[in-house]
Amino acid sequence: PAVALAALATPALLADSAPAHAATAPTVHSFAAQPKLVDTTNTHWIETDEGVIVIDTQRVFPEAERAVRHIQRTGKPVLGIFITHAHTDHYGGLSLFKAAFPDAPVFAAAETTRSMREDSRGYNAARKARHGDIFPSQTVISANLPDRTIDDGDVIELGGLSFEVHKMGPSEAEVTAMLYLRDHDLLFVGDLINDGFVPAPLESLDNWLVQLDEIEARYAADTTIYIGHGPHGPLAPALAAQRAYLEDLGAAVTAAIGDGVLDGAEAETIAFDLEARYPYWHGVGGNARIEVLSAVAGFVAEQRGAEVRSDAAFR
Repeated sequence: PAVALAALATPALLADSAPAHAATAPTVHSFAAQPKLVDTTNTHWIETDEGVIVIDTQRVFPEAERAVRHIQRTGKPVLGIFITHAHTDHYGGLSLFKAAFPDAPVFAAAETTRSMREDSRGYNAARKARHGDIFPSQTVISANLPDRTIDDGDVIELGGLSFEVHKMGPSEAEVTAMLYLRDHDLLFVGDLINDGFVPAPLESLDNWLVQLDEIEARYAADTTIYIGHGPHGPLAPALAAQRAYLEDLGAAVTAAIGDGVLDGAEAETIAFDLEARYPYWHGVGGNARIEVLSAVAGFVAEQRGAEVRSDAAFR
C-alpha cells in the first residue's frame, strides 16, 4: 500500500533470555512514506503506557506531517526522538516533529549531528535543490538539530524502556546508532539492513560486511528488526539477503576494475546484472533502480582505489 501504518504487539521471545514481563511488550507502529513523492522510508514509534518514543522523522514535509498526525492520534506525549544516521530521509522532517512535540529531546550520535549541521557530504544542498519547498533549508536544519548526544554503550531510559545504543562506524552512512530493547528483543537498525530497496554503501562496502557479521554474532536469529526501508521481521533472513547483495556488488566491481578503472559501460553492466538478480527492488531518493545501481558501483570502485569514469550519480 502507499501508506503502511501498523500497530504490532510483539510476542514474548526466547524464554531463556526474555524477562518475566516480556509478554507486556510495548506496541511498535510504523509509517512508510509514499513513493510517489520521493521514495518510501520508515518512521517508527514505540508506544508505552507513559508515552511515545519516535525513531527517524522522514525526508520531506508532507510525509513528516502525516507521520506526526498518526503519532498525535495516540493522545500520548512524545518522550524522545532518535535519529539513527545522517541521511536526509531520516531527518528531513525533524523541524516539523520538533514543532509538534517541543518538549521531546532529540538523540543522535555526535557525528550525525555534525553532518546535519555542516552538510559535509552535500546531501542537504542536493535535496533542497531537487525537492524545493517540501525539503528544509540548511538554516532550518541547523536550527533544529538533535540536542542530546548518544554514543556506543549508552542506555537511554524512556517510557519505562531501556534503549541500548550500539553505534556502527562508516558503511552505509558515516555512523549508525542502532537501538536495542533487550527486554523485548527488538532492534532498530536504521539502514544497515534493507528489504526491497537498493542498499547504497556510501561510505564503505567492506565495513558494512564486517558490521553484518557483528550484528549476526551479537543478536539472536529471531530478533525482530525494524528497518529504514521495508517491513519489520526476523533478523536472520533479512541479514542474509543484505549480505548476499553486498557480496554480489563487491565481486562485480572487483572483476570490473582489474585495470584500475571503472568506466560508464562497466558501471551500466554491473547495474544491469544486479537488476536482473534483484528484479523486485526499488530505487531510492527519487532515483530509478538502474540509476542507483550504476552510482553504487562507482562508490564501491572509488572505495577500492579505482578511477571512476562514469557520470552515474544520485540526484
